[in-house]
Amino acid sequence: MQNKRLVEIDILRVLCISLLISDHSFAIYSNTWTKPECIDNITLYYWIGKFCQSFMLPLWVFISGFLWSYQVIGLERTSNLYTLLSKKTHKLLLPCYLFGVAYILLIGELSDLITLKGIYYYLCGVGHLWFLPMLFWAFIFSYFIQKFRINDTLLLIVLFVISIVSWNIASLGIGNALYYLFYFQFGFICFKYRDRINPILSNWTYIILAITLFIVIFPYLTSYLEVVTPSNVNTISERAISQIKMHIISAPCQILGIVICYGIAVRFQPIVINSKIISQIAAYSFGLYIFHQFILIWLYYHSSIPTVIVSGLLPWIAIIITISISAILIKISIHTKLGRKILL
Repeated sequence: MQNKRLVEIDILRVLCISLLISDHSFAIYSNTWTKPECIDNITLYYWIGKFCQSFMLPLWVFISGFLWSYQVIGLERTSNLYTLLSKKTHKLLLPCYLFGVAYILLIGELSDLITLKGIYYYLCGVGHLWFLPMLFWAFIFSYFIQKFRINDTLLLIVLFVISIVSWNIASLGIGNALYYLFYFQFGFICFKYRDRINPILSNWTYIILAITLFIVIFPYLTSYLEVVTPSNVNTISERAISQIKMHIISAPCQILGIVICYGIAVRFQPIVINSKIISQIAAYSFGLYIFHQFILIWLYYHSSIPTVIVSGLLPWIAIIITISISAILIKISIHTKLGRKILL
């Protein structure tokens, strides 16, 4: 098992990075990013954006938990807390703060870092980089969870309750980690029991049933989620109630999305096991995550492209340009020692 490649994880990484880039490319239509005045509203693109963001982030976290379980259980690699902190600092926090400076230069002023508030939000992870401190703490929390050896079913129930009542607030990644920890341990447990889980989740009957259920509930939950999103709340209690409602409403689509994608990945694993394209995209997925939003922000808000391309073609052109430039930047970066250390 030492040299075995987790092909299902390669497939999931490709699915995830595709969803992420698509999510941000359609974000100007789905009320996630500010829409340039020259862009028309397109209902189909609204729903594409909402679909891409519905379970994409939990799936990323699921993958991390799955790989962490592979190392701890599959490869029996034990590490002390200091080693874990050191590895995850270099892998997650270093790129967060390194590229965070570039992000601030792109959307703001470097002088923001001389204020206490600016420093705090920088440490929380600016822009899409917030995901990295969150994932850092998810690993740390999971490290201690393994020490207690809690029953897996009970653990998932407790973490699910925590995810519902947690707040998605800036707290150096800790608050968000408490929300996503359920999905991290879900991935951890899925690897632990994958010999029993894989035959079930990869069965086409269950995949089709899960897809059907997702299609039925997705539009209703998404529409209701728009109503309870805490955009105009004034008090702490109102925000707390709104956050709890958001987390409860989001959970079914997030869990179903993970189950569907994992089942499909396991199902197609034998078919793509020798695919160099899948393995290459999977290897570049972290780099694509780092670079893509910089490029999209430039395209949508600092270039003339939205004014010269019709709205119907804009997100598709943006995806092509973003992936192309990101791939070039990754190629250039991995020719340096620091680039290889951070991106691969």
